[in-house]
Amino acid sequence: MTRLFHETLNTLQRGRGFPHLLQASLAFGHLLALLVAKHCAPSPASSSAVGKVAETIIYMSEKLHEPLRMLELARLANLSPDYFSEIFKQQTGTSPRDYLHLLRIHRACQLLTQSDLSVKEIASQLGYQDPFHFSRQFKAFQGLSPRAYRASSPG
Repeated sequence: MTRLFHETLNTLQRGRGFPHLLQASLAFGHLLALLVAKHCAPSPASSSAVGKVAETIIYMSEKLHEPLRMLELARLANLSPDYFSEIFKQQTGTSPRDYLHLLRIHRACQLLTQSDLSVKEIASQLGYQDPFHFSRQFKAFQGLSPRAYRASSPG
């Protein structure tokens, strides 16, 4: 949670334009979701589920470059795929697959503004074999192509 808080602050310190506000809001939204889930966990079983989802999110964050499957994530949490998907959505408001896409796009935003890597290299680092698919996914989430996003970012 501390990491997400600092990421929010650091992003806002870099600029107040739309790309920075969007990136900060994603990190802050993630932080709020974790805080609400922690606060709303009334029983040890619920608290265990919160921890399992949090561990899975950390795992996903560390493995953005790998093709992750729902079955693999459910096994990591030691839950059935259906139950894992249900509690993940309850805690984050989205499916594990969509959340993974959000994490990848969030990291792409960071790479686009903080590196000189090409869009193709960024796509590859984030586990996309097809840079055009990555560009379409990025535009669907951000409303801009990766190149337009980079051009609109100060720095």
